[in-house]
Amino acid sequence: MDDRAKNLSQEIANLCSVSKLSMVSGLRAAMDKQIHKEWQISSIGWSVVILFLTTIDAFYDLSVAPEDQLNNAWYWAIQEWGLWFIITPLLFRALSLIEQQKRHITTFSLIACIGTFIIAMGAQAIFDLYALNDPIPYTFLYFAPLHPLVIFVNIYLWQRLIKPKPSQLDVFQAEQQACITVEHNGQCIDIPYAEIIQFNSASNYVEICTVQKTWLKRATLKEVEANLPDNTFIRTHRSHLVNIKLIKKVTIKPSGSGYVVMSNDNAVALSKAHKKAVKTFLQQAA
Repeated sequence: MDDRAKNLSQEIANLCSVSKLSMVSGLRAAMDKQIHKEWQISSIGWSVVILFLTTIDAFYDLSVAPEDQLNNAWYWAIQEWGLWFIITPLLFRALSLIEQQKRHITTFSLIACIGTFIIAMGAQAIFDLYALNDPIPYTFLYFAPLHPLVIFVNIYLWQRLIKPKPSQLDVFQAEQQACITVEHNGQCIDIPYAEIIQFNSASNYVEICTVQKTWLKRATLKEVEANLPDNTFIRTHRSHLVNIKLIKKVTIKPSGSGYVVMSNDNAVALSKAHKKAVKTFLQQAA
């Protein structure tokens, strides 16, 4: 019996490891594609801007008298805006990472924009000072009104063309959390959430109940609940979390409390405090 249990544990661990490798590779591919898109849009956008500025400058010189010509070098636009070939994709990456966190998005985005302005102004001032011998106050006076506008346009382009959609990336992130890890006989074993019927609080441990076996994990039920994927488990009692998809029926006693019957015919206590939430969720899912 012990050998069968060990073999089963090893099979579960192997299956989850393969699944995790597949999910990680998929997530990495999605991230690589996103980063490539950020650099591509930045490169194309700034190439168009620089070509446009250079063309306008050339047409101006052709249309005015020689004494009124600007006579800029053909690469003048690159000198003034070339740094943004690097700064823009970095800003895009920061905004994408902030969006994925889904917390304090406005605050962190504002910090990213302020940081971008400071970096852009500092880099431009250093470049102008050493490459063009332009004094730093002149650079600040010339670029300080323009860089906020450039940042605003970058944010607009990111919103319209780059902002991650809640589809593939969110799916991969959810799948990454498809297992819970427990220690057993010196090994780390990943148990798929789909196989877990319920979690029970047991002092400083949590019981993880599957059809085959009950596992122990050193954690609180609250800690486990905080890391569960959305809409997979629901609390029926301060000591119980049950798999929503494995609920067979809910029975309410005259006293107001009740119990939930799971797929293995095990009855789990349903307290008055959690009765309404369980019934509401099941009605919405029906």
